[in-house]
Amino acid sequence: MEVPMRRTDGQVRWMRLHSRPQRMPGGRTIWHGVQIDITEHRQRDQELRSAKAEAERAVLARSKFLAAASHDLRQPVQSLVLLLAAIKPLADTERTAKAVSTMEAALDGLNGLLTSILDISRVDAGVVVPQLHGTDICALLRRLCNEYVPECEKENLRLRSRCHPGLNARTDGALLVDKI
Repeated sequence: MEVPMRRTDGQVRWMRLHSRPQRMPGGRTIWHGVQIDITEHRQRDQELRSAKAEAERAVLARSKFLAAASHDLRQPVQSLVLLLAAIKPLADTERTAKAVSTMEAALDGLNGLLTSILDISRVDAGVVVPQLHGTDICALLRRLCNEYVPECEKENLRLRSRCHPGLNARTDGALLVDKI
């Protein structure tokens, strides 16, 4: 049993009491017991509960921020998608068409990232359950390479990736992309 006890100096200490009876000849019962001061243990437990509550508040605040940021960023991204659709018919050279195609892939990646950010806040809230299925890792690597090739070319670097065809991972593709 755990009970608070006030010491003679007025300080309250928490004690854990352990006792057991022992029957003596003649029918008399003697109680043997130990009391252990667990005040510090209880204080640490309270500190851990407080820290856990604070961490949960921080996760909730982060989730709300991510959801708001994802929502606010979607509007300019959608404007870029519409502008790109307007520019696409005007791509009259192979180089321009390639640049438009790369921009489309980058915007698709950005849209996927924003969706993933929103999904993270939903996962934190316990609303989203990962949907496990086969995800084509080669396609994911190709898309990432295509997005970063222009940056590499600016630095006179060549970006390559190798992937065995048919390489799949059993995962939630939307959640996996967020981690890359």
